[in-house]
Amino acid sequence: MAVPPDVAAREDLDIRLRADASSRGPALLCFATALVWLLAGSALGVLVSLKMHEPDLLTGEAWLTFGRVRAAHLNAMVYGWASLAMLGVSVWLIPRLVHTELRWPRVAAAGGLVWNAGVAIGCGLLLAGRSDGLEWLEMDRLLADPWLVVGGGMVGVPLLATLAAREADYLYVSVWYVIGAFVWFPVIFLVGNWPFAGVESAAANWFYAHNALGLWLTAVGLGAAYYFIPKVLGQAIHSYQLSLLGFWALAFFYALNGMHHLLRRDRGARRAHGGGRALARDAGPARAPGGAEHDRNPDPGAERGDAARRADRRRRRALRAPASGPGPGPRGARRGRNPGRGPRAHGRGGGGHLEAPVGRRRPRPAGGELERSQGAGAAGLGERPGRGPAAPLSAPPGSRGRSSRRSPRAATGGA
Repeated sequence: MAVPPDVAAREDLDIRLRADASSRGPALLCFATALVWLLAGSALGVLVSLKMHEPDLLTGEAWLTFGRVRAAHLNAMVYGWASLAMLGVSVWLIPRLVHTELRWPRVAAAGGLVWNAGVAIGCGLLLAGRSDGLEWLEMDRLLADPWLVVGGGMVGVPLLATLAAREADYLYVSVWYVIGAFVWFPVIFLVGNWPFAGVESAAANWFYAHNALGLWLTAVGLGAAYYFIPKVLGQAIHSYQLSLLGFWALAFFYALNGMHHLLRRDRGARRAHGGGRALARDAGPARAPGGAEHDRNPDPGAERGDAARRADRRRRRALRAPASGPGPGPRGARRGRNPGRGPRAHGRGGGGHLEAPVGRRRPRPAGGELERSQGAGAAGLGERPGRGPAAPLSAPPGSRGRSSRRSPRAATGGA
């Protein structure tokens, strides 16, 4: 015999009222404490953002430094605000969907209090300077994490007992997501806190950090979305089979994607190791206020050898050298290049054209002067390419490299 619609509606309403009454205490406790952690974590986040603009803000106390406040902000938001809100949603949602009162509600409420104690201890230790140094796992694994394990278990066990005693004929997709999150989270939390070393530690760290978002917070959030959106719209979901396909796709294909966090390469490091020419051009020596030279790169030996650094310094000295001057340059005086003439003469006949420093355009000589210099260069003896003719042995000191306005015979010492 079919049940009249009004009777079925009254029975369904009675079931939901009894389910809500059984879960009211632990759910309100989780929601209220989650709100407190939201305010506390937001205050820490504002302080962290201010320190990005004012690094000296509140640096007189060690517990207010950037590194400690930032870690406390992250853990307060992830474990205090988001996780406690997920616990409250799960405690309220599962009894309604399985048409059964929550089993052991006082145990679930005590589990919420234990979880809060673990978050408070962990954040306090972070501000005091005690951290495990792993992203999303900064809280101490010996003093804070056991509280989270016990508290989460005290909430999860009543949910599993309620599921086992269900009166509903089928499991709605939200139940799959919520119960799956309570099965997955202990596994990833145990793996993330296992004392690995070296590369294994980094892999386990990002296995947890990636899946804490996808298999814990996202899973419970999707379960809540599958419940609230049809309720608000007053329509059933489009395809129940597709919703289950999404659940199993998340379960099978999301867990091992955390390694992509370890595959990033810093753009500056790539430029430092692969852009040798850019380094040789940009990382040359600069002159300090006191006159001493220092490298802009803090560790140039890691990218270039000593010979490349010396070549950089020579090129930059040439760029700083004046195009003309009455006296010899420092390199000319030191190495005997063109004494008394400053920068060396250019042209086959030593036609008085100064060679431009490296990187500058050489001035083009006039037509008549070019012809004279070419004629003198053709008649000269002991000529060197690009440096003009060699000075005669009998020439007095200082006559080498003078203007080529003398006759070719005079330039060759009367030969």
